[in-house]
Amino acid sequence: MYEYIKSTNKPYLIIANKADKIAVTKVDEAIEEIRNLLDIEQELILPFSSERKIYIEDTWNRINKWSEI
Repeated sequence: MYEYIKSTNKPYLIIANKADKIAVTKVDEAIEEIRNLLDIEQELILPFSSERKIYIEDTWNRINKWSEI
């Protein structure tokens, strides 16, 4: 799916759900691991947790910023 989305040359954002399952101190490390695995820029990946309501504001800010383009 990632390769297909990338091939469209449209803006995309990877939402790394279930961030609540990782210790807060390990989230950045997990995001870096995903970034390295997919070989993409860090700003295209955002952690997210709907259960604990963490990182939601960052995600919506990024989505709103892109919708203005």
